[in-house]
Amino acid sequence: DDPLEVLDWKSQGLPSDEFSVQNGLLTTKSIRYPLLLDPSGQGIQWVTAREAGAGLRSVSQSDRNFRTVLEDCLETGRPLLLELTGWELDPMLTPVLEKKPLVQTGKEVVIRIGDANVLYNEAFTLYIATKLQNPALASDTANMMTIITFEQTAAVLDEMLYAMVIASERPEMQRQRIGLVEEVAAYRREVENHEQTLLSRLSQGGANLLEDPALIEMLAGTKEAARTVR
Repeated sequence: DDPLEVLDWKSQGLPSDEFSVQNGLLTTKSIRYPLLLDPSGQGIQWVTAREAGAGLRSVSQSDRNFRTVLEDCLETGRPLLLELTGWELDPMLTPVLEKKPLVQTGKEVVIRIGDANVLYNEAFTLYIATKLQNPALASDTANMMTIITFEQTAAVLDEMLYAMVIASERPEMQRQRIGLVEEVAAYRREVENHEQTLLSRLSQGGANLLEDPALIEMLAGTKEAARTVR
């Protein structure tokens, strides 16, 4: 797992214990779309924070505009969080879960939703979540998703309780804590970018590298960023 990505997850509200990090990896790296079993709502809150910048839309199957929201996300590539309130998935989701868009003539790619073809944007991603601890889904439906259980382990509860107490008693401290996590992640990403650029420049060789002002400035910047992270 990428330490920088894990830091981002922590700043977005995902606990940093090993179990939660594994859940984060399964949620973001699985080939199939994830189904979060999330009685406490912790996973839903994390996904909401993680995808906020990408224009995440949330909808329930029982909402009157469910199909409209689904089609909009498929067409625009916006991420979709589908919250289940029951034990069944709408059949129109089957081609989405199977990731089987239909390629038509030209450059347009469409997917069949109900009785209509809908333009399909490959940037689209889907999160499915339920607060039911053990939903009785049909096996063929469950096999189309990666099922991830967001359990409340002792480590998770400790971290959540600490965050709740700090947020309640010392909200400014909580904001500073989140800000520091984000700042450290940004500095580490900066160091990583500098290192990649330096390796590229060094591999190119050429004239005396010590006489290259841009390279010397970059080395100094990398050193300062690394010192800040430590």
